[in-house]
Amino acid sequence: MVCRFKAFTALALLVLNSACICTGSVPQTRQVVCNPPYIRMGLDCCLDLNENGICDIDEQSQIQSISDDSKLTSSTVSQTSSTSQTSSTVSQTSSTSQTSSTVSQTSSTSQTYSTVSQTSSTSQTTSTTIPATICGDGFCAPDELLTCCDDCGCESGQFCGADNLCHEIQVFKPFFQELKLFDRCGNGICGSGEDMDSCCTDCGCSSPLMACVNNTCVMPLFQPKPLFFTFPSQSRESEISSDGGNFLPRMDGDKIVWTKFYSGTSDIVQYDLSTGVFSKITDDQYRQDLPFNHGDYIVWQDYRRPGSKGDIYLLNTKTGFGGFIAPKERIQHSPAIFWERIVWVEERQESWNEVYLFDMSTSTEKRLTNNNKMKYAPSLGGDWVVWCEFDWQRQTYNIQAYKISTGVTTPVVEGADDISEYIGLHQDKLVYTYGPLENRQVYLHDLNSKITHQITHAQSSKYGVRIYGNRIIWLDNREGNYDIYLYDVGTSKEKRITDNPVSEKGLDIFKDTIVYERNARIYSYSL
Repeated sequence: MVCRFKAFTALALLVLNSACICTGSVPQTRQVVCNPPYIRMGLDCCLDLNENGICDIDEQSQIQSISDDSKLTSSTVSQTSSTSQTSSTVSQTSSTSQTSSTVSQTSSTSQTYSTVSQTSSTSQTTSTTIPATICGDGFCAPDELLTCCDDCGCESGQFCGADNLCHEIQVFKPFFQELKLFDRCGNGICGSGEDMDSCCTDCGCSSPLMACVNNTCVMPLFQPKPLFFTFPSQSRESEISSDGGNFLPRMDGDKIVWTKFYSGTSDIVQYDLSTGVFSKITDDQYRQDLPFNHGDYIVWQDYRRPGSKGDIYLLNTKTGFGGFIAPKERIQHSPAIFWERIVWVEERQESWNEVYLFDMSTSTEKRLTNNNKMKYAPSLGGDWVVWCEFDWQRQTYNIQAYKISTGVTTPVVEGADDISEYIGLHQDKLVYTYGPLENRQVYLHDLNSKITHQITHAQSSKYGVRIYGNRIIWLDNREGNYDIYLYDVGTSKEKRITDNPVSEKGLDIFKDTIVYERNARIYSYSL
Protein backbone atom coordinates (compact mmCIF):
# COMPACT_ATOMS: atom_id res chain seq x y z
CA MET A 1 0.00 0.00 0.00
CA VAL A 2 2.81 2.37 0.80
CA CYS A 3 4.46 1.78 -2.61
CA ARG A 4 1.22 2.33 -4.49
CA PHE A 5 0.53 5.50 -2.44
CA LYS A 6 3.92 6.88 -3.18
CA ALA A 7 3.53 6.17 -6.89
CA PHE A 8 0.12 7.83 -6.90
CA THR A 9 1.54 10.86 -5.08
CA ALA A 10 4.42 11.12 -7.61
CA LEU A 11 1.98 10.93 -10.53
CA ALA A 12 -0.18 13.64 -9.00
CA LEU A 13 2.80 15.91 -8.55
CA LEU A 14 3.82 15.31 -12.21
CA VAL A 15 0.32 16.29 -13.37
CA LEU A 16 0.41 19.41 -11.21
CA ASN A 17 3.80 20.39 -12.65
CA SER A 18 2.50 19.91 -16.20
CA ALA A 19 -0.51 22.01 -15.32
CA CYS A 20 1.76 24.72 -14.08
CA ILE A 21 3.59 24.76 -17.37
CA CYS A 22 0.33 25.04 -19.29
CA THR A 23 -1.10 27.75 -17.01
CA GLY A 24 1.89 29.96 -17.30
CA SER A 25 3.85 29.46 -14.11
CA VAL A 26 7.04 29.78 -16.20
CA PRO A 27 8.27 33.36 -16.38
CA GLN A 28 6.67 35.27 -19.20
CA THR A 29 10.06 36.16 -20.72
CA ARG A 30 10.13 32.76 -22.59
CA GLN A 31 7.34 30.20 -22.72
CA VAL A 32 8.41 26.64 -23.90
CA VAL A 33 5.65 24.41 -25.37
CA CYS A 34 6.71 20.99 -26.90
CA ASN A 35 4.04 19.04 -28.75
CA PRO A 36 4.50 15.25 -29.32
CA PRO A 37 6.59 13.68 -30.62
CA TYR A 38 8.84 16.45 -29.21
CA ILE A 39 9.83 16.74 -25.55
CA ARG A 40 11.32 19.56 -23.57
CA MET A 41 15.08 19.77 -23.21
CA GLY A 42 16.00 22.78 -21.08
CA LEU A 43 14.56 25.79 -22.86
CA ASP A 44 14.27 23.91 -26.24
CA CYS A 45 12.41 20.94 -27.72
CA CYS A 46 13.96 17.71 -29.09
CA LEU A 47 12.59 14.78 -31.10
CA ASP A 48 11.53 11.66 -29.16
CA LEU A 49 9.99 9.25 -31.72
CA ASN A 50 9.92 6.16 -29.47
CA GLU A 51 8.42 8.16 -26.55
CA ASN A 52 10.94 6.87 -24.03
CA GLY A 53 11.64 10.30 -22.51
CA ILE A 54 15.13 10.49 -24.09
CA CYS A 55 16.01 12.80 -26.95
CA ASP A 56 16.72 10.81 -30.10
CA ILE A 57 19.92 12.77 -30.74
CA ASP A 58 21.27 11.61 -27.39
CA GLU A 59 20.09 8.06 -28.09
CA GLN A 60 22.00 7.93 -31.46
CA SER A 61 25.19 8.99 -29.75
CA GLN A 62 24.67 6.16 -27.29
CA ILE A 63 24.15 3.61 -30.14
CA GLN A 64 27.34 4.78 -31.92
CA SER A 65 29.24 4.27 -28.71
CA ILE A 66 27.85 0.73 -28.38
CA SER A 67 28.86 -0.05 -32.02
CA ASP A 68 32.40 1.15 -31.35
CA ASP A 69 32.61 -1.27 -28.39
CA SER A 70 31.68 -4.22 -30.70
CA LYS A 71 28.31 -4.71 -28.98
CA LEU A 72 26.34 -4.84 -32.26
CA THR A 73 23.76 -7.59 -31.89
CA SER A 74 23.05 -8.48 -35.56
CA SER A 75 24.11 -7.48 -39.07
CA THR A 76 23.07 -8.67 -42.54
CA VAL A 77 25.05 -7.98 -45.67
CA SER A 78 23.32 -8.60 -48.98
CA GLN A 79 25.24 -8.37 -52.20
CA THR A 80 23.82 -8.50 -55.72
CA SER A 81 26.10 -8.67 -58.82
CA SER A 82 25.16 -7.78 -62.42
CA THR A 83 28.17 -6.81 -64.60
CA SER A 84 31.11 -6.74 -62.20
CA GLN A 85 29.15 -4.57 -59.67
CA THR A 86 28.53 -5.49 -56.02
CA SER A 87 26.07 -3.75 -53.71
CA SER A 88 25.45 -4.53 -50.07
CA THR A 89 23.01 -3.40 -47.42
CA VAL A 90 24.15 -3.53 -43.85
CA SER A 91 21.48 -3.56 -41.17
CA GLN A 92 22.41 -3.05 -37.54
CA THR A 93 19.95 -3.67 -34.70
CA SER A 94 20.34 -2.81 -31.03
CA SER A 95 17.86 -3.38 -28.21
CA THR A 96 16.39 0.07 -28.67
CA SER A 97 16.90 1.32 -32.26
CA GLN A 98 17.84 0.43 -35.88
CA THR A 99 20.13 2.15 -38.35
CA SER A 100 20.83 1.27 -41.97
CA SER A 101 23.55 2.02 -44.44
CA THR A 102 24.30 1.03 -48.04
CA VAL A 103 27.74 0.08 -49.24
CA SER A 104 28.52 -0.12 -52.96
CA GLN A 105 31.58 -1.71 -54.44
CA THR A 106 32.69 -2.11 -58.10
CA SER A 107 35.35 -4.43 -59.58
CA SER A 108 36.51 -4.56 -63.25
CA THR A 109 38.22 -7.95 -63.11
CA SER A 110 36.12 -10.30 -61.00
CA GLN A 111 32.75 -10.87 -59.38
CA THR A 112 32.46 -11.70 -55.67
CA TYR A 113 29.43 -13.15 -53.95
CA SER A 114 29.55 -13.15 -50.14
CA THR A 115 27.24 -13.33 -47.12
CA VAL A 116 28.33 -11.94 -43.78
CA SER A 117 26.37 -12.64 -40.63
CA GLN A 118 27.33 -11.40 -37.18
CA THR A 119 25.84 -12.37 -33.83
CA SER A 120 27.08 -10.59 -30.72
CA SER A 121 30.89 -10.79 -30.99
CA THR A 122 31.14 -13.75 -33.46
CA SER A 123 31.06 -13.62 -37.32
CA GLN A 124 31.25 -16.01 -40.32
CA THR A 125 32.21 -15.17 -43.94
CA THR A 126 31.78 -17.30 -47.12
CA SER A 127 33.30 -15.94 -50.38
CA THR A 128 33.67 -17.36 -53.92
CA THR A 129 35.59 -15.56 -56.71
CA ILE A 130 34.88 -16.30 -60.40
CA PRO A 131 37.78 -15.40 -62.76
CA ALA A 132 37.11 -12.75 -65.38
CA THR A 133 36.29 -13.98 -68.89
CA ILE A 134 38.49 -12.80 -71.78
CA CYS A 135 37.42 -13.03 -75.41
CA GLY A 136 40.01 -15.02 -77.34
CA ASP A 137 41.19 -17.31 -74.52
CA GLY A 138 39.62 -20.37 -76.19
CA PHE A 139 36.98 -20.80 -73.43
CA CYS A 140 33.33 -20.03 -74.19
CA ALA A 141 31.87 -18.38 -71.12
CA PRO A 142 28.08 -17.97 -70.79
CA ASP A 143 28.30 -14.19 -71.21
CA GLU A 144 30.32 -14.61 -74.46
CA LEU A 145 27.72 -16.59 -76.45
CA LEU A 146 26.57 -13.52 -78.40
CA THR A 147 29.65 -11.32 -78.20
CA CYS A 148 32.71 -13.55 -78.75
CA CYS A 149 32.48 -16.00 -81.65
CA ASP A 150 36.27 -16.43 -81.46
CA ASP A 151 35.65 -18.58 -78.37
CA CYS A 152 32.08 -19.79 -78.94
CA GLY A 153 31.99 -20.26 -82.73
CA CYS A 154 29.02 -19.70 -85.03
CA GLU A 155 26.07 -21.72 -86.26
CA SER A 156 26.03 -23.50 -89.60
CA GLY A 157 25.79 -21.01 -92.43
CA GLN A 158 27.57 -18.26 -90.48
CA PHE A 159 31.16 -17.07 -90.05
CA CYS A 160 32.97 -15.18 -87.29
CA GLY A 161 33.74 -11.61 -88.39
CA ALA A 162 36.48 -9.21 -87.32
CA ASP A 163 33.99 -7.68 -84.84
CA ASN A 164 33.69 -11.08 -83.08
CA LEU A 165 30.04 -11.34 -84.15
CA CYS A 166 28.51 -14.04 -86.33
CA HIS A 167 27.53 -13.06 -89.89
CA GLU A 168 25.68 -14.91 -92.63
CA ILE A 169 27.96 -16.58 -95.18
CA GLN A 170 27.78 -15.10 -98.67
CA VAL A 171 26.75 -17.90 -101.02
CA PHE A 172 26.58 -17.43 -104.77
CA LYS A 173 23.28 -18.42 -106.42
CA PRO A 174 24.16 -20.23 -108.56
CA PHE A 175 27.15 -21.11 -106.45
CA PHE A 176 29.78 -20.40 -109.09
CA GLN A 177 30.48 -16.91 -110.35
CA GLU A 178 31.07 -16.92 -114.08
CA LEU A 179 34.67 -16.41 -115.11
CA LYS A 180 35.40 -15.38 -118.71
CA LEU A 181 38.87 -16.89 -118.69
CA PHE A 182 38.25 -19.80 -121.03
CA ASP A 183 36.48 -17.68 -123.63
CA ARG A 184 39.85 -16.08 -124.38
CA CYS A 185 41.45 -17.45 -127.55
CA GLY A 186 45.06 -18.46 -127.12
CA ASN A 187 45.03 -19.84 -123.59
CA GLY A 188 45.53 -23.42 -124.78
CA ILE A 189 42.01 -24.65 -123.95
CA CYS A 190 39.14 -24.91 -126.40
CA GLY A 191 36.39 -23.07 -124.51
CA SER A 192 32.62 -23.37 -124.86
CA GLY A 193 32.47 -20.33 -127.17
CA GLU A 194 35.40 -21.43 -129.34
CA ASP A 195 35.71 -23.78 -132.34
CA MET A 196 38.13 -24.55 -135.17
CA ASP A 197 36.90 -21.60 -137.24
CA SER A 198 37.07 -18.97 -134.51
CA CYS A 199 40.13 -20.21 -132.60
CA CYS A 200 42.15 -22.99 -134.17
CA THR A 201 45.00 -21.96 -131.89
CA ASP A 202 43.10 -23.64 -129.03
CA CYS A 203 40.78 -26.04 -130.88
CA GLY A 204 43.05 -27.19 -133.71
CA CYS A 205 42.01 -27.96 -137.30
CA SER A 206 39.71 -30.60 -138.74
CA SER A 207 42.40 -32.26 -140.81
CA PRO A 208 45.91 -33.30 -139.74
CA LEU A 209 47.12 -32.01 -143.13
CA MET A 210 46.08 -28.49 -142.19
CA ALA A 211 48.02 -26.08 -140.01
CA CYS A 212 46.78 -23.22 -137.82
CA VAL A 213 48.52 -20.06 -139.04
CA ASN A 214 47.55 -16.72 -137.51
CA ASN A 215 44.54 -18.45 -135.94
CA THR A 216 43.32 -19.72 -139.35
CA CYS A 217 43.39 -23.31 -140.65
CA VAL A 218 45.29 -23.43 -143.96
CA MET A 219 46.83 -26.09 -146.18
CA PRO A 220 50.65 -25.94 -145.99
CA LEU A 221 52.41 -24.80 -149.14
CA PHE A 222 55.16 -27.33 -148.67
CA GLN A 223 55.36 -31.02 -147.97
CA PRO A 224 56.70 -31.85 -144.53
CA LYS A 225 60.16 -33.32 -144.35
CA PRO A 226 60.54 -36.88 -143.13
CA LEU A 227 60.47 -37.14 -139.36
CA PHE A 228 63.52 -38.32 -137.55
CA PHE A 229 62.88 -40.54 -134.58
CA THR A 230 65.24 -40.73 -131.65
CA PHE A 231 65.28 -43.22 -128.86
CA PRO A 232 63.70 -41.82 -125.71
CA SER A 233 66.04 -40.79 -122.94
CA GLN A 234 66.83 -43.40 -120.33
CA SER A 235 66.07 -40.76 -117.68
CA ARG A 236 62.59 -40.91 -116.23
CA GLU A 237 62.74 -37.22 -115.32
CA SER A 238 61.22 -34.52 -117.54
CA GLU A 239 60.98 -30.76 -117.09
CA ILE A 240 57.44 -29.52 -117.65
CA SER A 241 58.05 -25.80 -117.06
CA SER A 242 59.53 -23.64 -119.81
CA ASP A 243 61.46 -21.24 -117.58
CA GLY A 244 61.98 -20.19 -113.94
CA GLY A 245 59.68 -18.71 -111.30
CA ASN A 246 57.70 -21.90 -110.56
CA PHE A 247 56.79 -23.18 -107.09
CA LEU A 248 54.68 -25.68 -105.11
CA PRO A 249 53.33 -28.18 -107.69
CA ARG A 250 50.24 -30.25 -106.89
CA MET A 251 48.98 -33.19 -108.95
CA ASP A 252 45.73 -35.09 -109.51
CA GLY A 253 45.16 -37.36 -112.50
CA ASP A 254 47.08 -36.03 -115.50
CA LYS A 255 46.80 -32.40 -114.34
CA ILE A 256 49.59 -30.60 -112.50
CA VAL A 257 49.04 -27.08 -111.11
CA TRP A 258 51.52 -24.70 -109.51
CA THR A 259 52.29 -21.03 -108.79
CA LYS A 260 54.25 -19.12 -111.45
CA PHE A 261 55.60 -15.59 -111.18
CA TYR A 262 55.16 -13.18 -114.10
CA SER A 263 56.57 -9.63 -113.90
CA GLY A 264 56.37 -9.40 -110.12
CA THR A 265 52.96 -11.03 -109.63
CA SER A 266 51.96 -14.67 -109.32
CA ASP A 267 49.40 -16.66 -111.34
CA ILE A 268 48.05 -20.20 -111.36
CA VAL A 269 49.18 -22.41 -114.27
CA GLN A 270 48.34 -25.96 -115.33
CA TYR A 271 50.09 -28.68 -117.31
CA ASP A 272 48.33 -31.72 -118.77
CA LEU A 273 50.66 -34.75 -118.94
CA SER A 274 48.34 -36.58 -121.34
CA THR A 275 48.28 -33.80 -123.97
CA GLY A 276 51.41 -31.81 -123.19
CA VAL A 277 49.33 -28.62 -123.08
CA PHE A 278 50.53 -25.83 -120.78
CA SER A 279 47.94 -23.15 -119.91
CA LYS A 280 47.50 -20.17 -117.63
CA ILE A 281 44.52 -20.50 -115.31
CA THR A 282 44.69 -16.90 -114.09
CA ASP A 283 45.97 -13.94 -116.07
CA ASP A 284 45.52 -10.60 -114.31
CA GLN A 285 47.35 -8.06 -112.17
CA TYR A 286 46.27 -9.65 -108.90
CA ARG A 287 48.15 -12.16 -106.79
CA GLN A 288 47.08 -15.81 -106.86
CA ASP A 289 49.00 -18.68 -105.23
CA LEU A 290 48.88 -21.94 -103.22
CA PRO A 291 46.85 -23.97 -105.78
CA PHE A 292 45.42 -27.44 -105.14
CA ASN A 293 43.51 -29.53 -107.68
CA HIS A 294 41.17 -32.51 -107.79
CA GLY A 295 39.38 -33.69 -110.92
CA ASP A 296 38.13 -30.66 -112.88
CA TYR A 297 38.42 -28.35 -109.87
CA ILE A 298 41.23 -26.08 -108.72
CA VAL A 299 41.26 -24.06 -105.49
CA TRP A 300 43.76 -21.36 -104.59
CA GLN A 301 44.35 -18.22 -102.52
CA ASP A 302 43.13 -15.17 -104.44
CA TYR A 303 43.44 -11.38 -103.87
CA ARG A 304 41.27 -10.01 -106.68
CA ARG A 305 38.31 -9.04 -104.48
CA PRO A 306 38.52 -5.34 -103.45
CA GLY A 307 39.91 -5.06 -99.92
CA SER A 308 40.73 -8.77 -99.82
CA LYS A 309 43.38 -10.09 -97.46
CA GLY A 310 43.28 -13.43 -99.27
CA ASP A 311 40.19 -15.45 -100.22
CA ILE A 312 39.72 -19.08 -101.25
CA TYR A 313 38.69 -19.25 -104.91
CA LEU A 314 37.25 -22.30 -106.68
CA LEU A 315 37.29 -22.88 -110.44
CA ASN A 316 35.78 -25.62 -112.59
CA THR A 317 38.23 -25.91 -115.49
CA LYS A 318 35.75 -27.88 -117.57
CA THR A 319 32.90 -25.37 -117.47
CA GLY A 320 34.93 -22.19 -116.86
CA PHE A 321 32.81 -21.20 -113.88
CA GLY A 322 34.29 -20.18 -110.55
CA GLY A 323 33.65 -18.18 -107.41
CA PHE A 324 34.84 -17.23 -103.95
CA ILE A 325 34.25 -19.61 -101.05
CA ALA A 326 32.66 -17.53 -98.26
CA PRO A 327 34.83 -14.37 -98.60
CA LYS A 328 35.57 -12.70 -95.26
CA GLU A 329 37.56 -9.91 -93.66
CA ARG A 330 40.21 -12.37 -92.43
CA ILE A 331 43.08 -14.03 -94.30
CA GLN A 332 42.22 -17.45 -95.77
CA HIS A 333 45.00 -19.67 -97.09
CA SER A 334 46.39 -23.22 -97.56
CA PRO A 335 43.33 -24.74 -99.32
CA ALA A 336 42.91 -28.41 -100.22
CA ILE A 337 40.08 -30.11 -102.11
CA PHE A 338 38.78 -33.67 -102.37
CA TRP A 339 35.60 -34.35 -104.35
CA GLU A 340 33.00 -31.82 -103.13
CA ARG A 341 34.79 -30.75 -99.95
CA ILE A 342 37.29 -27.94 -99.43
CA VAL A 343 39.38 -27.20 -96.33
CA TRP A 344 41.53 -24.21 -95.51
CA VAL A 345 43.09 -22.25 -92.65
CA GLU A 346 41.69 -18.89 -91.58
CA GLU A 347 43.72 -16.41 -89.54
CA ARG A 348 42.23 -15.31 -86.20
CA GLN A 349 45.27 -13.61 -84.67
CA GLU A 350 48.97 -13.47 -85.49
CA SER A 351 49.69 -16.44 -83.24
CA TRP A 352 46.75 -18.72 -84.04
CA ASN A 353 44.17 -19.67 -86.65
CA GLU A 354 41.37 -22.16 -87.30
CA VAL A 355 40.54 -24.93 -89.80
CA TYR A 356 37.34 -24.64 -91.89
CA LEU A 357 35.47 -27.14 -94.07
CA PHE A 358 33.16 -26.21 -96.97
CA ASP A 359 30.76 -28.68 -98.61
CA MET A 360 29.92 -27.72 -102.20
CA SER A 361 26.92 -30.08 -102.31
CA THR A 362 25.14 -28.05 -99.60
CA SER A 363 27.03 -24.72 -99.87
CA THR A 364 27.63 -24.82 -96.12
CA GLU A 365 30.71 -24.00 -94.08
CA LYS A 366 31.80 -25.58 -90.80
CA ARG A 367 34.50 -24.52 -88.37
CA LEU A 368 36.44 -27.62 -87.25
CA THR A 369 38.67 -26.11 -84.55
CA ASN A 370 38.26 -23.61 -81.74
CA ASN A 371 41.49 -23.07 -79.79
CA ASN A 372 44.38 -20.63 -79.69
CA LYS A 373 46.88 -22.81 -81.57
CA MET A 374 48.65 -22.34 -84.91
CA LYS A 375 47.44 -24.82 -87.58
CA TYR A 376 49.35 -25.73 -90.74
CA ALA A 377 48.13 -26.74 -94.23
CA PRO A 378 45.30 -29.23 -93.54
CA SER A 379 45.02 -32.36 -95.71
CA LEU A 380 41.73 -33.82 -96.90
CA GLY A 381 41.00 -37.37 -98.02
CA GLY A 382 38.05 -39.73 -97.83
CA ASP A 383 36.21 -39.14 -94.55
CA TRP A 384 39.13 -37.39 -92.85
CA VAL A 385 40.69 -33.97 -92.34
CA VAL A 386 44.13 -33.91 -90.68
CA TRP A 387 46.44 -31.08 -89.68
CA CYS A 388 49.47 -30.27 -87.55
CA GLU A 389 49.24 -27.54 -84.90
CA PHE A 390 51.64 -25.68 -82.63
CA ASP A 391 50.65 -25.08 -79.01
CA TRP A 392 52.06 -21.68 -78.07
CA GLN A 393 51.39 -22.13 -74.37
CA ARG A 394 53.22 -25.47 -74.04
CA GLN A 395 55.64 -24.90 -76.96
CA THR A 396 54.80 -28.35 -78.38
CA TYR A 397 53.31 -29.81 -81.58
CA ASN A 398 50.18 -31.91 -82.07
CA ILE A 399 48.66 -33.77 -85.03
CA GLN A 400 44.86 -33.92 -85.06
CA ALA A 401 42.45 -35.98 -87.18
CA TYR A 402 38.82 -34.95 -87.73
CA LYS A 403 36.31 -37.55 -88.97
CA ILE A 404 33.69 -35.80 -91.11
CA SER A 405 30.91 -38.38 -90.71
CA THR A 406 31.03 -38.26 -86.89
CA GLY A 407 32.34 -34.75 -86.24
CA VAL A 408 34.87 -36.14 -83.75
CA THR A 409 38.47 -34.89 -83.50
CA THR A 410 41.07 -37.42 -82.35
CA PRO A 411 44.72 -36.67 -81.45
CA VAL A 412 47.31 -38.66 -83.40
CA VAL A 413 50.41 -37.08 -81.82
CA GLU A 414 50.37 -34.87 -78.71
CA GLY A 415 53.08 -32.87 -76.98
CA ALA A 416 55.82 -33.44 -79.57
CA ASP A 417 58.95 -31.32 -79.10
CA ASP A 418 59.76 -31.19 -82.81
CA ILE A 419 57.65 -32.27 -85.77
CA SER A 420 57.34 -31.26 -89.43
CA GLU A 421 54.34 -28.98 -89.92
CA TYR A 422 53.39 -30.51 -93.30
CA ILE A 423 51.80 -33.95 -93.40
CA GLY A 424 50.27 -36.19 -96.09
CA LEU A 425 46.98 -38.06 -96.35
CA HIS A 426 45.44 -40.56 -98.76
CA GLN A 427 42.08 -42.06 -97.81
CA ASP A 428 42.61 -43.21 -94.19
CA LYS A 429 46.44 -43.39 -94.28
CA LEU A 430 48.35 -40.53 -92.67
CA VAL A 431 52.10 -39.91 -93.02
CA TYR A 432 54.23 -37.44 -91.07
CA THR A 433 57.83 -36.84 -89.97
CA TYR A 434 58.64 -36.69 -86.26
CA GLY A 435 61.75 -36.24 -84.14
CA PRO A 436 64.65 -33.79 -83.74
CA LEU A 437 65.39 -31.78 -86.87
CA GLU A 438 68.66 -33.60 -87.57
CA ASN A 439 67.05 -37.03 -87.14
CA ARG A 440 63.41 -36.84 -88.16
CA GLN A 441 61.85 -40.14 -89.20
CA VAL A 442 58.85 -40.98 -91.42
CA TYR A 443 55.80 -42.56 -89.79
CA LEU A 444 52.67 -44.16 -91.26
CA HIS A 445 49.45 -44.06 -89.22
CA ASP A 446 46.18 -45.87 -89.97
CA LEU A 447 43.38 -43.55 -88.85
CA ASN A 448 40.85 -46.37 -88.49
CA SER A 449 42.94 -48.98 -86.68
CA LYS A 450 45.06 -46.28 -84.95
CA ILE A 451 48.21 -48.34 -85.62
CA THR A 452 51.47 -46.46 -86.31
CA HIS A 453 54.53 -47.81 -88.15
CA GLN A 454 57.98 -46.23 -88.33
CA ILE A 455 59.04 -46.26 -92.01
CA THR A 456 62.62 -44.90 -91.90
CA HIS A 457 65.60 -45.30 -89.56
CA ALA A 458 68.47 -43.46 -91.31
CA GLN A 459 70.17 -40.68 -89.37
CA SER A 460 69.01 -37.66 -91.41
CA SER A 461 66.46 -34.88 -91.64
CA LYS A 462 63.25 -35.59 -93.55
CA TYR A 463 60.24 -33.45 -94.47
CA GLY A 464 57.60 -32.83 -97.17
CA VAL A 465 56.17 -36.35 -96.85
CA ARG A 466 53.34 -37.44 -99.23
CA ILE A 467 51.44 -40.67 -99.81
CA TYR A 468 49.40 -42.28 -102.58
CA GLY A 469 48.25 -45.88 -102.19
CA ASN A 470 51.21 -47.94 -100.96
CA ARG A 471 53.81 -45.39 -102.00
CA ILE A 472 55.30 -42.85 -99.60
CA ILE A 473 57.71 -40.14 -100.77
CA TRP A 474 59.68 -37.54 -98.84
CA LEU A 475 62.72 -35.23 -99.00
CA ASP A 476 65.83 -36.60 -97.27
CA ASN A 477 69.28 -35.03 -96.70
CA ARG A 478 71.20 -38.19 -95.80
CA GLU A 479 73.57 -37.55 -98.75
CA GLY A 480 74.11 -33.86 -98.00
CA ASN A 481 71.43 -32.09 -100.05
CA TYR A 482 67.74 -32.97 -100.10
CA ASP A 483 66.84 -35.81 -102.49
CA ILE A 484 63.54 -37.61 -103.04
CA TYR A 485 63.15 -41.05 -101.50
CA LEU A 486 60.31 -43.55 -101.95
CA TYR A 487 59.07 -46.38 -99.75
CA ASP A 488 56.70 -49.09 -101.01
CA VAL A 489 54.52 -50.37 -98.18
CA GLY A 490 53.60 -53.49 -100.17
CA THR A 491 57.20 -54.61 -100.71
CA SER A 492 58.77 -52.88 -97.67
CA LYS A 493 61.51 -51.52 -99.94
CA GLU A 494 63.05 -48.06 -99.97
CA LYS A 495 64.38 -46.36 -103.12
CA ARG A 496 66.28 -43.16 -103.84
CA ILE A 497 64.53 -41.29 -106.69
CA THR A 498 66.76 -38.28 -107.40
CA ASP A 499 70.51 -37.77 -107.20
CA ASN A 500 71.23 -34.16 -108.01
CA PRO A 501 73.65 -31.63 -106.48
CA VAL A 502 70.70 -29.22 -106.16
CA SER A 503 67.99 -29.98 -103.57
CA GLU A 504 64.43 -30.78 -104.59
CA LYS A 505 61.41 -29.10 -102.97
CA GLY A 506 57.61 -29.09 -102.97
CA LEU A 507 56.86 -32.63 -104.12
CA ASP A 508 53.61 -34.53 -104.78
CA ILE A 509 52.62 -37.97 -106.05
CA PHE A 510 49.75 -39.50 -108.03
CA LYS A 511 49.86 -43.19 -108.97
CA ASP A 512 53.11 -43.71 -110.95
CA THR A 513 54.15 -40.06 -111.27
CA ILE A 514 56.05 -37.77 -108.89
CA VAL A 515 56.20 -33.99 -109.45
CA TYR A 516 58.59 -31.63 -107.68
CA GLU A 517 60.46 -28.34 -107.85
CA ARG A 518 64.17 -27.78 -108.42
CA ASN A 519 65.76 -24.38 -109.05
CA ALA A 520 62.28 -22.83 -109.44
CA ARG A 521 61.45 -25.24 -112.29
CA ILE A 522 58.89 -28.05 -112.25
CA TYR A 523 59.81 -31.67 -113.08
CA SER A 524 57.90 -34.92 -113.37
CA TYR A 525 59.33 -38.38 -112.67
CA SER A 526 57.77 -41.58 -114.00
CA LEU A 527 58.11 -44.56 -111.66
